Amino acid sequence: MVRNARNDALHIGAFARHLTVNAIELALILEDALKIKENMSNLVSDFMIRNPVCAHLWQPVSFVRQIMLTNSFSYLPVQDEDGKWRLVVDLEVARYLQTRSNRNGGLATPLEKAKAEGISLPEAKRACVTNSVEEALERLNDEKFKGQPLLVFRNDTCNELEGILTSFDLL
Repeated sequence: MVRNARNDALHIGAFARHLTVNAIELALILEDALKIKENMSNLVSDFMIRNPVCAHLWQPVSFVRQIMLTNSFSYLPVQDEDGKWRLVVDLEVARYLQTRSNRNGGLATPLEKAKAEGISLPEAKRACVTNSVEEALERLNDEKFKGQPLLVFRNDTCNELEGILTSFDLL
């Protein structure tokens, strides 16, 4: 009975994974065909991830780490005490935790205190929902910010986060 249940689970699991891969491939083909056929708009708002997950300064490093690992995020937007948007970077979190003599203490530390203790939160590069993809690519390619995502706002003066855009989103 155990052997049959294990075999069923493995075969059903493999079948489900295979169907998922096929569905993703189909979605990619359809998405690409729609872009070509409808001459899809070339604005940041068409490609950005809306309502991105954000970190908060009051959250413990363990929670920020958990969000990053659960979602495979390398960056999380966070608004600092001055209202500026910054990024929590996976490398900075790893470095912070590895240099702590008490890892559990580091995990329990609020992000704001971890920042004071040396975790770097670089300023985020901004874009507007109305920017073109070409403008976004230029900003993403900036040597100072290479690899970092763009935080997307309604306009240049707005500080309410609308979305996030990575080079992966433009593939």
